[in-house]
Amino acid sequence: MLSYLLDRNRRRAARAVRSANNALVGLESDGVRVASVFHYGAVDIDPKHLVVWVLLSGRPDEELPAWLRVTPSLLLELRPKGIDFDWLLELREVVVRELAKRRWPEADSVAVMIARAPRGDQRRVGLLPVVTMRAGSGMSVR
Repeated sequence: MLSYLLDRNRRRAARAVRSANNALVGLESDGVRVASVFHYGAVDIDPKHLVVWVLLSGRPDEELPAWLRVTPSLLLELRPKGIDFDWLLELREVVVRELAKRRWPEADSVAVMIARAPRGDQRRVGLLPVVTMRAGSGMSVR
C-alpha cells in the first residue's frame, strides 16, 4: 500500500510537469523564451520536496539569471533586471495550476525555479544536469 502512494506522487508530479512543459515551451516575452520544464525531488518521501525548473533561452547568458526561485514575495532588488518578472510569475502560475489540477498538496508552495538553458555543447547549467522534455517522447538526461 505504501509503495502505491509513493508511486502515485511520482506519477502525479510527472503528469503535472509534462502538462506545464507542453503549455510553456515556446512562450516568449521580450526575446526571452521558455526552452523546457522539468522537475526533481524526493516526492516519494514528501511532496514538499518537489522542485520544478523552467529553463529560459533567447538572450545572451549575461542577460538571463543563472538561477532564481520565482515567488510573488521576492524582494524587488533581487528580481532580475531586463526580464518581465510578472511574466515569470505567470509561468509559475501555470506550473502551480497544473499541480493543483492533480491535487498536489500545497501546490502554491512548490519551489518553481528559473535558470538559463544550456547552449550548444554545454552539458550543465550550474550544477544541474541538462534535461529535455518533448511532448510524447518522455524525458532524457545528459
